[in-house]
Amino acid sequence: MHFAYVDESGDSGATGSRTFSLGCLLVPAIEWPQTFDQVIDFRRSLRDKFKVPVRAEIKANYLLHNRGAFRGLGLSESARFAIYRAHLRLVPKLGCKAFAVVIRKPELALRTPAVDCRDVAWEFLLQRLERFRQVVRTPVRAPRANGFCERWIRTVRTECLDWLLIFSRRVLERVLKIYIRHYNRQRPHRALQLHQPEQEEFEKTSLPVDARVCRRDRLGGLLHEYL
Repeated sequence: MHFAYVDESGDSGATGSRTFSLGCLLVPAIEWPQTFDQVIDFRRSLRDKFKVPVRAEIKANYLLHNRGAFRGLGLSESARFAIYRAHLRLVPKLGCKAFAVVIRKPELALRTPAVDCRDVAWEFLLQRLERFRQVVRTPVRAPRANGFCERWIRTVRTECLDWLLIFSRRVLERVLKIYIRHYNRQRPHRALQLHQPEQEEFEKTSLPVDARVCRRDRLGGLLHEYL
């Protein structure tokens, strides 16, 4: 059994925001007390490092535009982005699952003017929760059914597998293990401001300006890592 926390963003009226969204966080019920303690420890670490109050409301819009509780803290843009990235990495670390349903109100108004966007959002969210309880197989030749996975498959093929000769399952598993580590710890991601999803081990070491940069080749020189 899981606990589901749902939060609204935007307004459901015809005016105001262009979108209405529902964000859902799923937490295993048996792990809820431990997860809650970890979240509190995370907020306390933000307080100690960035002076962000534990009870302050944190929104992506506040971080990006220096609004809300961050207006009077005097944090630099890089510090606010660091807080943003820390939140992105928090959910998988806690073992939780999260998703969002976003309704574009102008498009909905053109298709079905009499339908409330809040009702549509909740209908889609409940469908997602119902599929979460069941094992749903992805249809054959339907890439849009699992867009995130299909996009990653395209990335790993164009950057790695299409350039190598794979002649056994053992070789494939070894290549994928090396690439996944490179993808998560070395490869820049535009969605994360050219940072990596897992970069704590690199953030702990501060280097002088005249430090020597060394290149480490992976997979016979197909991938390059700079240390």
